[in-house]
Amino acid sequence: MHPTNRSKQLLKILGLAILGSTSLSSPVLADSHAFITANRSSTANTIYFQEGIDSEFGHYRLSHDDGTVSTEAWLGTNLSTSIGTEVWKFIQLEAGYGAINLHKSSDKLDRLSGSRLHSGLRLDFTAPLFNLELGGGFQASTLDYANHEETATFYGTGTYVSLGMNYFLTTHLSVYSEVKYTTEHMKNTGGSGSIDAIGTNSTEGGLGFRIWF
Repeated sequence: MHPTNRSKQLLKILGLAILGSTSLSSPVLADSHAFITANRSSTANTIYFQEGIDSEFGHYRLSHDDGTVSTEAWLGTNLSTSIGTEVWKFIQLEAGYGAINLHKSSDKLDRLSGSRLHSGLRLDFTAPLFNLELGGGFQASTLDYANHEETATFYGTGTYVSLGMNYFLTTHLSVYSEVKYTTEHMKNTGGSGSIDAIGTNSTEGGLGFRIWF
């Protein structure tokens, strides 16, 4: 499936999830989240540990050593672990690590795998059914590229912006869903590959949980 269509479907699914939360949440569940959020302390349980899984897809611009440029669609997963802190029940500062596993949509033997570090800021807006979250930050990736005949290592940095929702089950546990748009530029740092640089424009959509301490 074309990444653009997948992105539109992901946003549609997120919208349906929001509508579903509105229509399917019983008064008890809605009141539970609202009660927990309203009574959470701004000084206690402000540190959180986060685990999530994202589906990533987008167009990658590959600059080759012969001067040519090609644009290809890539997709895969990002398993992430993060730790963060919340200030005034509104500002969240977060840093984390992700395990990346991507492949070209037209050829699964063309692969990118490695790690990604990120740090950023998120604004959490309290709402009765779920909290709305807007964020952004920086990331750095080290990815190993392999296809039928070539291997190479790429390193680069970029930025991201995010939109998500967070639902508190208890004062110590919440679940979240998030859509993230990332841009990154990576350079070849070694290997036998003919690709000099990779520029990425990707959409990530995922979900996970946070444990609050």
